[in-house]
Parts: sequence; C-alpha cells; structure tokens
Amino acid sequence: MELKHIACDVCGSMRPSVVGFPPIEDRLARKFPSLSGVAVVRCRNCGFYFLDPLPVFTAHELSFIYDSAY
Repeated sequence: MELKHIACDVCGSMRPSVVGFPPIEDRLARKFPSLSGVAVVRCRNCGFYFLDPLPVFTAHELSFIYDSAY
C-alpha cells in the first residue's frame, strides 16, 4: 500500500484541514500500519471532504481487504 497526498477533486486546492480520522478495523491496522496516518480532511477552498493522504492498494492487497465473503 502506498499513501499519496492529493489535491481536492473539486477545485484542485492543496490546502486541506484535518477534521478527523477514519475508524480502521484491527485486522487492517495490523496488516497496514501506515493507515494510522490517513485523515479525513476538508478543503479550505471549497469545503469538499476527502481522505489525505489517499491509500492506494494493489489488487493483492484489495483481495485481503475484500475477502470472498464480501
């Protein structure tokens, strides 16, 4: 998994403000410890909410996250 800092999808601004942190289930936190650095942010320019940095998963990692029961 890689973490990418991204611009706001709505206005392109790179000025987010952290508003909180998403809940991460234990099995994912153990497998991907860097997820603890992901925040829910609000664009200071337009108010759009998104994750920053954005986690980018490989197909193999996604198969771990979304098992056959999903």
